Amino acid sequence: MAKKKTEILVIEDDADWQRELKQILEKNGYQVTIAGTYSEAMAAIRKDTAKVAVVDLSLKPDRCDRHGVDVMKSTRMPVVCVSGTMFPGEGDKLFGKGLVEWYFTKDEFANQVNSFLAQIADSIKIPNAEISKRWKIIERSLRQGD
Repeated sequence: MAKKKTEILVIEDDADWQRELKQILEKNGYQVTIAGTYSEAMAAIRKDTAKVAVVDLSLKPDRCDRHGVDVMKSTRMPVVCVSGTMFPGEGDKLFGKGLVEWYFTKDEFANQVNSFLAQIADSIKIPNAEISKRWKIIERSLRQGD
């Protein structure tokens, strides 16, 4: 019997980026599920089958809506952010709040594919206890209104 591939949830509204990320991940042995909207993302998260989520910050219809941040706050799986609309310092802030394991900007992504794949592999290995600790940071941040 064939070994089951690790599932990665890609939450991205741009079709070109969906294809790009899916191709990279599948070429490296992952099973990929695509969610193109906030609603699709939330439905996929509820299924609880993916090990890592790759999340864009802005989801349609409004590229400045930051629904990706809402998705990050709603999942207990490790998150790697890939976004073209990241404000200066925003990635560090997301990391500091425990919302992401790592982040990449789309304009520099082509030069960072190997690093992206390494972060996916590392995120899969995060023990449940560490995810619980991350979730406590997120809950504290939410209570403080951040």
